[in-house]
Amino acid sequence: MKTLTFVAFIFYASYAFSQLPSLDDLRKEYFMLLENEKKCKETYLQLSSIKNPSQLYSAYKAVFTMVMARYTNNVVTKWSYFNQGRDLLEEVIKKNPDNVEMRFLRITIQDNVPSILSYSCNIDEDKNFILSYYHTIPGNGLKENIRTYFLKSAFCSAEEKKKL
Repeated sequence: MKTLTFVAFIFYASYAFSQLPSLDDLRKEYFMLLENEKKCKETYLQLSSIKNPSQLYSAYKAVFTMVMARYTNNVVTKWSYFNQGRDLLEEVIKKNPDNVEMRFLRITIQDNVPSILSYSCNIDEDKNFILSYYHTIPGNGLKENIRTYFLKSAFCSAEEKKKL
């Protein structure tokens, strides 16, 4: 029975990892993926398996790495996931400072991490950047994600929300 369970796991794992999420799928399911432990872990493993990922895939990998901290009880592991993800996200944004999607990913993390982590220093900068380019974003799911998130946020004023 153990052998059968192991074989089933191997087939499932190979199928799951072979099905890399498209950027469109990541955009459409972004918030659901973050809130669902199983889906979050699967997505993290899928993104981690990509050899030579694009900068945007690296940004998503960074976000899912940080969120993995939510799903472990070990403090050292939590800290490790968070730091690895934060460092990768900052590195990718430094190389692509004009990328609206990467800035949006960062703002969703910074808006939700505990204040003790001191990782909220870019919220106003990213918000202003995103709002200034909002109307130039193509309709690929990103624009709707930004609109939905910003309308619910506490960091946007009523005046800023009207512009969306």
